[in-house]
Formats: sequence, C-alpha cells, structure tokens
Amino acid sequence: MYQLCKHPEYLQPLREELDATDEESMLGVSKQNAPLLDSFLKETARTIPLSMSQSHQHSIFEIRLTFGFKVTMDRKVMQPFTFSDGTHVPAGNVICVPEYSIMHDPANYRDPLAFDGFRQVCYNGSSSYADSLQQYFSIQEASLHPKCFVDPTSAQDVATIVRAISQARKQNNEIQFAVKSGGHTAWPGSANIDGGITIDLKNLNTVQVSEDQKSTSIGPGARWRDVYSKLDAMGLSVVGGRAAQVGVGGLTLGGGMSFFSPKEGFACDNVIEFEIVLADGSIQQANNQTNRDLWTALKGGSNNFGIVTRFTVNTFQQGQLWGGINFSPGSAIPSQLQAFHNFTSDPNYDENAALIQSITYNSTRGTIGVANNMHYTIPVEKPEALKPFWNAESQYSTLRTTDLLDLTTELGAFSPNGRGEIYITTTFRSDPTMLQKAYDLWVPTTNSLSDVQNLFWSLIFQPLPPAITSKTDKHGIDPLGLSGNPPLVLALISSAWDLDSDTPRVVQTAKNLISNIDKAAVETGTTNRYRYLNYAYEGQDPITGYGSDNKAFLQKVSRDYDPDGLFQTGCPGGFKLFGQGSDVRAHFHVLPKRHHQLKLFYRARKLLARFKHLCT
Repeated sequence: MYQLCKHPEYLQPLREELDATDEESMLGVSKQNAPLLDSFLKETARTIPLSMSQSHQHSIFEIRLTFGFKVTMDRKVMQPFTFSDGTHVPAGNVICVPEYSIMHDPANYRDPLAFDGFRQVCYNGSSSYADSLQQYFSIQEASLHPKCFVDPTSAQDVATIVRAISQARKQNNEIQFAVKSGGHTAWPGSANIDGGITIDLKNLNTVQVSEDQKSTSIGPGARWRDVYSKLDAMGLSVVGGRAAQVGVGGLTLGGGMSFFSPKEGFACDNVIEFEIVLADGSIQQANNQTNRDLWTALKGGSNNFGIVTRFTVNTFQQGQLWGGINFSPGSAIPSQLQAFHNFTSDPNYDENAALIQSITYNSTRGTIGVANNMHYTIPVEKPEALKPFWNAESQYSTLRTTDLLDLTTELGAFSPNGRGEIYITTTFRSDPTMLQKAYDLWVPTTNSLSDVQNLFWSLIFQPLPPAITSKTDKHGIDPLGLSGNPPLVLALISSAWDLDSDTPRVVQTAKNLISNIDKAAVETGTTNRYRYLNYAYEGQDPITGYGSDNKAFLQKVSRDYDPDGLFQTGCPGGFKLFGQGSDVRAHFHVLPKRHHQLKLFYRARKLLARFKHLCT
C-alpha cells in the first residue's frame, strides 16, 4: 500500500487492469490474470524484504535489527562457488546469504535500488517488451505479440511461473505459453506466442566453471558468446554453438552441432546434468544416476519435458584454433562438391576438422558462389585434411589462427537479427551424384526469387561422418538414432530477406525445394530419416527421425514426468511428441475449462476488493 502511494504512476494502469478483470478469473493473482499486480507485489517484496517473525531464532532476528536486512535460511552448496569478493565455498558446505544482498545485487537486477513495478513482467508498448521482441532472430517470430513477457531470474522464479500457469489452466485450458532461450529458431510460434505468455530466460545466463575445471554450469539464457568469452580466457572450452549470438538452451536441447563434434559428439551428448522445472513446478536434477530416463530424453527432446534452468557440461582444455571462410566463384562448385564428398566419406576422418559448405546466391549482386567455412581445433595453419577448401580459388578469405569467440562471432555476423529467415533441412547419404542433384534442383530457384529484395539464398552441406554419429551412443544410449549410419550429409536451405511481404513466397519455395531434394534422395537410394531438429521448419517431424523406438521412449518419459501434458498442450511451440494440434489432448488427462477452487476464489475476491478501493 505504501509503494502505491509513493508511486502514483501505477494507480491508473492498475485500476484499468483490475476493472477489466472479473472475480472468477481472479482465482489467485498470477501473471496470466493480473500480470501488473503480480509484478508490482513482487517488486515491493524485493525492495523491502519482509521482516523476520519473532518466532525465529533470536540471534538471527538481532542481525536483521542491527543491519537492516533479513538472512535467508541455511542453504547447502551443491556445487563449488566463488563469490565476487573471492570468497570460495566448497560443495557440501552450508551458508546463509543476506536476502537484502540478493535482492539488491546489480548482477541479478538492473538498477537494483530503483522501484520498478513493471520489472517482472512487460506489456506491449513498454521498452522492455520491445527489447524482448528485438532479440528474436527472425521477423516472423518478432511479429507475434504475447500478452506479456515474463523474465525469471532463478529456477525458483521459473517454478513459480510454471505452477501459476498450471493452476490457471485448471480454470481455462486454452491458456498457453512459450519458452524463449535465445530465440534463434526462425519459424513463427517456435519460441513466442500470440496472446499468451512468453517466458524469456534471458536473465538465467550465468557461466560457472567447476573448481577442477572439468565441468561448466551454464544458464539457458546465456549466449554462446557469454560462454566462450569466459572460457577462452581460461584456456578451456565446451561443445557448443558455432554462432556467438545463439542461445545455449535451444541449441543444446535440439542436439547441438559444434566445431568439436567430430571429437566429442553433439552438445547434448556432453551434458552431465540438467536442472529442470517440471510441469508440477518441482525443480529436479537429471543425470546418469538420478532421473536417468529424463536425462536421456532431454538429449534432443527439446522443450517437451519442462524448462531447463541449468546445463552442467563437460569442459576440456582448449587453446587457439585455425579457421575462417574462403569464398570461391561459382565455377568452383563442381570440384568443391566432389571435395566435400571425399572429405565426408574419408575412412580416416580427421577429428580436428570441421566444415560448412555454403552455395550462395544474393539477389542484389545476382551472383552465385561457394563459401567454405572451415575450422581446425588445434592451431595448425592450412591443415592437410582441409586442403581442397583452403586451396580453392579464392575471391575472399579470412583464414587465420585465433580464439573460439572470434571465429563464432564472425560466423554469427552473417546472420543478423531482424530479417525474414528460414531454415529447413533434410539428410541423405554422402554421394557425389546426390550432391550434384541437390545443387541442380537449387539453381532454378535463384531465378524465381531474383526479385526478392536483398535475398540471401543458400544451399548448405555439412558432414555427418561416423566420427560424429558414433558419439551419440555414449553411456549405452543413442537418443538421436544416428549410431551405425554411413557417412551422411546434413543439407540445409537457409535464406534471409528484407520485406515481410516476401515471406510466403520464399518459405513456399524453400519447402518445395526440400521436398524435391527428398524425392531425389529416394530415387538415388541415399535417403535417411534423420532431420536435425535445430534446422527443421514448422511441419517437419524431427522427432520421428530419431526412430520409432526412441520416439516411443520420449512419449513414455513425457507421460511419466508430465502426466497432464502441460508441455504438449499448454506449450504448443517447437516439435511435439504426439503431433500438433487438438489431437494431442487425447494422450493426456486434460482438466475442464472451469475447475473452481473456493478457497482461492474468496482470497482473490478479497484482494481484488482491497485494491479497487485503494485505486478509487
């Protein structure tokens, strides 16, 4: 009440929110039915932590009286931690941290001493709402407008949000939400939602290296640039993304291709432990010993089981790398396709070598060329394994010895936010005839799209040799269903353009092209079921591509850990385990639209009456 009097600028928007809310929909104040009120109450509690009751131990109460802050209850340290002042706390110790310090730490809250009733939730029209939209990779995702963004700062916040949404869905099961890590998936609705709640994990972005430097704990909202900027300086690295601006959460849960994949496998193969908030709001650990089935399912299972709030991943010694881009004219494409096949199918594949071959067209210049993005994970200049690509005719080259952050920043710079975007993918066995057929199918599409403003239109090939696919079978499991395959090609249609009005035509052209490439793979006997989830587009089915046994396993884990199907029916974005749409509901127990709980109803009605009286 004091804060409302002190900050009258909140009276009018609060009055409007409360006047627009009937008593039945106020069954418990939540981010869904009263987001401003919910945020306002949390900000009040943050800036003025509650006094301890006299029932607490006298010594602790005296601390609050003397220093003006409350001390939290004792907490056991699960992993070694070093405070900013250098104080180190080994795992297993018990500590108490002043609540005031947590609530006013600038690392946790921007302008922590300022009172901001809009801090925990942002509406359309606010600068924070606009900032959240601008962080999406594609204009398709940024064009969706949720009712609000919610920005948790801890696993406990995420648990509170999930419980509130789950409770609200008991009254109205049409309430839906989305979860955003980095927002780099291009298709609309993958990590955003019109008219629903978007949970933005951007503040869960910590990067903490273990005391023995063998593991790193990373928040899902961190970008790979955050990870590499810290680890490069320590002479360490992890299996992570190749574009610095991509988010950790989505890439890891979808598999995660890396420069280190030939040595170490996918990013998901290197997760030691997931911390995850389940549908019931509980915070669980999933590792090789605890919740092992969930740990396995999260390795490629995307957002189907809960919200991951921390990844603990294998960490290794790493110095500088050699790599960059060599851009060659279109006349080099036939020889480069053959070189790609030879590289991918080499039985003595060099596990230090990584390659992305992009055949590109730009409508502004009207030219076709081939860009070989090559990387070698030790600082050897011009390694023999990559000679056909660095030795090709060069119009432009950035090849050098440098650190991982520099290389991933360069690669990410080719894909800035704020344009129309599409990724759509397929996979086939490496074969020179099939590579040439894919290219021959791609060439005519450059003519049909030549009038699209500032179009970048690429056919991209990436190797999936046994050096990578065999490593998905770590710990006796193969969640992606890739083990035992011959050398494969991960094919991708990637495009960017300026105008939203061109989106339908570009997207349909890409869909038709990938369909024709799939038909050619069938004709040449090179087809493969796998579809890399992080490159898949809406309507594709990467989960089925893991194989029928793996899909059935994922569905069982979903039923076991999310029996009401919250992350299947309430979170429609991404690739669902039981298909898309209303047919999903048949697999779960879904509560009726109205499920009255009288205790919450009367509590909410009383709170509503108090605030309406205050705002009069």
